[in-house]
Amino acid sequence: MRAPPGSVVPFWFWNGEVDERRIETQLARAAAEGLSGLAVHARAGNRIPYLSPRWLELVRHAALVARRHGLSLWLYDEEDYPSGTAGRSIQAAEPALRQRVLVWSTAPAGELATLPEPVAWFQPDGSPVDPQDLANEQPALLFHVQRADRYVDTLDPASCHRFLASTHEVYAAALGDLLGSVVTAVYTDDVNYHLQDRKGLGWTADLPGEFRRRRGRDLLPLLPALVGDLPGAAQARIDFHRTLLELFLERWVVPQRAWCAAHGVAFLGHLRGDEGPLWMLSEQCGAAMPFYAAEDVPSIDDYLLRARDGGFARRERTDHGLAPILLYRQAASVADQYGDGIVNSEVGASLGWDLTPAELHRHLLFEQLMGINQLTPHAVSACTAGVAKRDHPPSFAGQLPWWELAPAVVARWSRLCAWLREGQAAVEVVVLFPTSAAWAALRGADRRPAPGLSVAADAVSCDDLESGLAALALALVRARVPFHFADELLLAQHGAVADSQLQLGHMRYVAVVVPPAATWLPDTQAVLERCRAAGVEVHEGLEAVAVAAVLPSPMPGLQSGPGELVLHVRQVGGERRYLLGNCGDADLAVSPAPGPGGWRIEALEGGVVYRGPLPAAGLVLPRGACWHVRRDDGPVVPTAVPPGPHTRAITDWRWRLEQPTVAWWDAAEDASGSWRRLRDLDPTTCGRLTIPIEVPPGVRLRGLIGEQLARLSPTWDNRPLPSPDGHHPASPDLSVISLEAVAPGRHRLALDPSRLSGRIEDVGLLLDGMVELEREAGRGWLPRLRPWREPPAGADLARHGLPFHWGPVVAETTLDLDDPTGWRWLDLGSVAVAAQVLIDGVVVAELDHPPWLVPLAGRLRRGPLQLIVRVFGTAQNLFGPHRNPLLGRTVSAPGEGEAQAPEDAYHLAPFGLHGPVLLRS
Repeated sequence: MRAPPGSVVPFWFWNGEVDERRIETQLARAAAEGLSGLAVHARAGNRIPYLSPRWLELVRHAALVARRHGLSLWLYDEEDYPSGTAGRSIQAAEPALRQRVLVWSTAPAGELATLPEPVAWFQPDGSPVDPQDLANEQPALLFHVQRADRYVDTLDPASCHRFLASTHEVYAAALGDLLGSVVTAVYTDDVNYHLQDRKGLGWTADLPGEFRRRRGRDLLPLLPALVGDLPGAAQARIDFHRTLLELFLERWVVPQRAWCAAHGVAFLGHLRGDEGPLWMLSEQCGAAMPFYAAEDVPSIDDYLLRARDGGFARRERTDHGLAPILLYRQAASVADQYGDGIVNSEVGASLGWDLTPAELHRHLLFEQLMGINQLTPHAVSACTAGVAKRDHPPSFAGQLPWWELAPAVVARWSRLCAWLREGQAAVEVVVLFPTSAAWAALRGADRRPAPGLSVAADAVSCDDLESGLAALALALVRARVPFHFADELLLAQHGAVADSQLQLGHMRYVAVVVPPAATWLPDTQAVLERCRAAGVEVHEGLEAVAVAAVLPSPMPGLQSGPGELVLHVRQVGGERRYLLGNCGDADLAVSPAPGPGGWRIEALEGGVVYRGPLPAAGLVLPRGACWHVRRDDGPVVPTAVPPGPHTRAITDWRWRLEQPTVAWWDAAEDASGSWRRLRDLDPTTCGRLTIPIEVPPGVRLRGLIGEQLARLSPTWDNRPLPSPDGHHPASPDLSVISLEAVAPGRHRLALDPSRLSGRIEDVGLLLDGMVELEREAGRGWLPRLRPWREPPAGADLARHGLPFHWGPVVAETTLDLDDPTGWRWLDLGSVAVAAQVLIDGVVVAELDHPPWLVPLAGRLRRGPLQLIVRVFGTAQNLFGPHRNPLLGRTVSAPGEGEAQAPEDAYHLAPFGLHGPVLLRS
């Protein structure tokens, strides 16, 4: 089975009141935005029983509508995650299939005898003992089984059988011939054989028997060596974790891929914790690359790989301490070695509603240049009500105001994916991945020591191995040496040496790098000996930077100043093609110099920026840009001229809004007159709530806005308000009740939450005007309504009257040019977070990342012309959380974990045209 088609196929969260109309609307929008398809995903907030007749009816309807739009549909194989429980129904029906975890306890034997599911008894020093020989008060070490209710035993064949019958077969019956035609893939998520929140070791009932059959010795006497540094511990751990991995692949992964192949769909998805750290990956899943090789499409999750400063090409670790290059290159290596070169990544999870497109661009530019060429954004949310808007946002859909630029953004992602699928990756260097050394270092004692067992103070840890490997990977990227990883188990199975090259599947390598590791499998050592004998370069014992310096580069003449230039090379027939990406903060002067003759440089944004013999100097790769360099003997196109030093400032701006602004209240007076945070109240007992509101002259109220208006029975000055008659453009779940002809003065909005279940969400007003946040004694920061006024030049609009605004803010001016010649660029200076530029009503640029430059060739004329800049913010200020002091440092927008103190200031995402705005020569 080959990879399913498409470059950008987001998760489609069905996380609320989903019906046929919403499905049709969102699929039409997905097609208009250029998405390849959507992956149906039951998610938090879902109100349709998972896999019920109604659920299946809607999935079938979605497939029929997708077919009309030329979209593919994928099936996410679970409700929420991790995959394998059929909405937690399997372990509920068969508790014996709950995931097993082998744990160890040291205590008096009498206490240990009360623990369920004992496996093996030992003296505290690890010596085997018969429990009948132990007095009750005598200390002992017991290995015993605990159960993880959240997940199933993926090492038990019965679990996979029940999962396929409960999920896959149900979908197959409902979809018929749509499966394999419109529905092209099944996506599995977060699979593992040991959940990370349970300290212990993976286990299943017949593991001792399987260990003896595969490894030729008994497992139970070796258990203390898995958690303490006893004689023979390294080999015991290697044998143990290898056996777990083999069972996981044979009993969980392979049957699912076989089912998918039999039904004409691709099998893809990712492990739990594949992003690292290495000890977690090794403990939960054994190793990543054998799993990738068992899929139709090697797939990863870039969760926790955020670097807000975009420093992916200058530092080893992300904001959360993980090493992204290791993840990206493992998956890309397997795809190139054993697949058709397609590698999928779940991208953008938990980056928060305040994610800017500029940060996302830098994130994906680096990730894609590492070889990722199929994107599954996390996610497109069907709904945003309640918990749905707090479930690992953002949603890459209409909830984001800057997503109005989606067709250009998606086209850019898709174009880079297409470039990354041309021909074959041109990689001549392979780095051994220290799988067995990680297993040998994976002492249970690292997580929870067993008293009495020895632990070597100087033993190599998984963290040590990972640090060395991360340093090597970064050094190779910075030296612009393309490389793959080789997994030890796959190397033993597929490795061949001939013609001074190491062959792994489709790839051939002239150099092998052996990173420092205390342990390598005998098969690995044998392959290395054959490499040395055949003249393959084998580099070991060198520091990371020294290794990078002696390895062959596919573009030896490539020069650039200090910066973050990233290189990816493809072999297309007899021709090499080069991708150059500037992942840094400054423009780079580059000299590609791949050889004589004619060359063409095409920009990722579209269009040829240069054609002809490449000059020795003078090419400038802008920050955030990516070039596709290939052979071309067409007519010469000179390089684009960068902006010159002569400028003319544009300062006379008039501002207006395309959408009414929003004022949110997250607190109200209860019956006692106390000011209470809405989310802290029990709606069934708190009684009627009141919000005093003062409307000043010059402010026009447009409506009441909220998620639960129909159930809150709102009154305005003691008069009942009508039912909602519309919704906010950001989300159908934000209902609107019209409020017209409200006179200036003091008013009271009252709410009755007694019909609600769960959290009371914020309520707000839509208005023509502005909102200021003021501090009031006893109530903290409150929104105050104010008449519209022009923001100051360069203002952060979130701090100057629009703290909760959603939608474009328009800056408009008139340019009267006596002589338009010579002005080649419009420089917006600094923009937060995106902008669309129009001249005389015609869109001339859509900008979502720096540099904020608009080419003006052919756009200007003599006399007055209208210049409009539509500025877009994020959805953070509409959806929140609004009072979370950790916003920007958290993984996602938290829900119930938000700060509770009423006096906490609002935390707002900046947006605006910060400028200075200049015409440049």
